[in-house]
Amino acid sequence: MHNPCLHAPDGDGWSQTLPRIDRVQQQWLSAPGSLTWRLRSLSSRFAVRHVVSTVGMPHADEFHAVGLLRRLRTLVRDVTLTLDGQPVVIGHSIAPLAAIRGSWQPVLHLGNRPLAEVLFTDPRVSRQALCYRQISARHPLHRQAERAVGQRCGTLWARRSVFLLRGAPLMVTEVFLPTLWERLHVEY
Repeated sequence: MHNPCLHAPDGDGWSQTLPRIDRVQQQWLSAPGSLTWRLRSLSSRFAVRHVVSTVGMPHADEFHAVGLLRRLRTLVRDVTLTLDGQPVVIGHSIAPLAAIRGSWQPVLHLGNRPLAEVLFTDPRVSRQALCYRQISARHPLHRQAERAVGQRCGTLWARRSVFLLRGAPLMVTEVFLPTLWERLHVEY
């Protein structure tokens, strides 16, 4: 399997190392377990808003991470994670179509249920290294984040990792919205 931290063609890259950033951001970005379960610990009003599940093209910085040699159509699933009705994280996952027809077929039927129900409850699922990147306004996930919060955003932090089930890859990218950092800085 290819390293999910490969550099993107435009020179912006994913890295397994976070630079020196705010302590709270560092803790949340590098936490190894389920982000969903961690968010649920902040509020009983956690929700997943299903945005889309479709067959589409992966972003330019994604296809190598799931073992594709070129940009081929993949399953794309986008969700918004909310706390108390407020968007806090954008979830974006992709998997090669062969993986969806096989190992990852349950992902097709999640709807508003979190992907964590599949990823962190099946002992056959393994997770590769977390990778990090700042997402600028040029990246499609940045535009998606702005639509979710209904306003312009500065540079956003994201993390991603590839999950394997019987050798089939599924990559999950999580874009952390300013609303989450604002909430955490009040609580911490």
